[in-house]
Amino acid sequence: MSFSGTKSAFRNVVERLRKQGEELNGAIRYDLCASLQAAIVQQLLVKLTLAAERTGITRIGLSGGVAANSGLRTKLAELAANKGWEIFLPPLAYCTDNAAMIAMAGHFLYADGRFAALDAVPRARIPQG
Repeated sequence: MSFSGTKSAFRNVVERLRKQGEELNGAIRYDLCASLQAAIVQQLLVKLTLAAERTGITRIGLSGGVAANSGLRTKLAELAANKGWEIFLPPLAYCTDNAAMIAMAGHFLYADGRFAALDAVPRARIPQG
């Protein structure tokens, strides 16, 4: 999911405030950050709602680094209660960045001497067996 439009709009607000001589510290910095987070959380929940409605899925799991965001967790819990969804929120200790998890998996495979061929193709699902 891309937030390039949101990031650009945020940058434009910051640049406009700077040109007006606004000091971007203290309360205004906190307000800007909270507003950006709220906009991103809202976008995620709108897309999630659309996906759930289109597929009929009512059991929702949150994972990866974004699952540690307290604002997202709170708003998702509220939305789930409103929609009758069952949600699965991992403990914060397990909300690590996916890239870090992949890097560690690669480290352990390398240490075990397990290598992929240069023509290996990535797959989202690995066959069992």
